[in-house]
Amino acid sequence: MIETTADGVDAADAEELLALLSPEQRDEFLAVIRDPTRASVMLAAEEAELVRPPWWTVDAFDASAPPRPALLDVATLPPVPDVAAVRLLFNVAAVLCARRCLNAR
Repeated sequence: MIETTADGVDAADAEELLALLSPEQRDEFLAVIRDPTRASVMLAAEEAELVRPPWWTVDAFDASAPPRPALLDVATLPPVPDVAAVRLLFNVAAVLCARRCLNAR
């Protein structure tokens, strides 16, 4: 049995990998190998499926429109400290700094 890790897939031989595919998938894979133009057609069709308009330009009530991305939860802001307490602490620090400067002379 093939390991599902990248190393396991790299170590597997072609027969083991083909055995993992269903008969329809195996037939389609071999048909693409035989006709490379078929691969480019398949890739173009797949890319066309991926192209869709930006979510902000799509009508919200259109049932065929792709769903809009979910809104992110925004963290709440921390509470604002009491302004009077902040002023008091600032004034105490200013007085202590001024006193230190005066004593240094």
